[in-house]
Amino acid sequence: MSRRPPQFSTRLPSWQKWLIYTSFSLLVSAGVCWLVLEYFVRVDGEFGPERSPWQPTLLSIHGLACFAFLVAVGAMLPVHVRLGLLGKRNRKSGIATGGIILFMALTGYGLYYIADDSLRAWASTVHWLGGFTTVLIVSGHVWLAWKRHQTKRKTVPIQLKPHLPIGEVPAPEPQLEAAE
Repeated sequence: MSRRPPQFSTRLPSWQKWLIYTSFSLLVSAGVCWLVLEYFVRVDGEFGPERSPWQPTLLSIHGLACFAFLVAVGAMLPVHVRLGLLGKRNRKSGIATGGIILFMALTGYGLYYIADDSLRAWASTVHWLGGFTTVLIVSGHVWLAWKRHQTKRKTVPIQLKPHLPIGEVPAPEPQLEAAE
């Protein structure tokens, strides 16, 4: 008796969708909030204007959400990413998504360990510009998958003709004339 190989889909299970969407939303939200506080908000301190005291907390949330997001992405590698690369659906947007996630992980790692202030300022700018690009690329990849799924769901029902007794000829369908 031969066994049929298991069939897999590139669609994510609900727990993976939840983990990806929640961690990504938290990651982006914390990053944008930190960015707003860094460039647009100053609080009065003992010695003049200072950075907001919320910035270290936001960076901690951003880092924690990044770990959760990278774990979720890692969980997608065996099935979703592998089948996506073998298939021809959304391959370009998937490769772009993987590339920008890798880029963001490396620049975030660099921000954590770069000691030189001028290099760190440059890496910070590259990282937050890449963050906005990441939102666009990941959203585009999700939208393409959603669009493909919606078109698959729109099926036209088959209209069956009534059965006729043997030997009977069906009546011709009326022809509509074009309006002048």
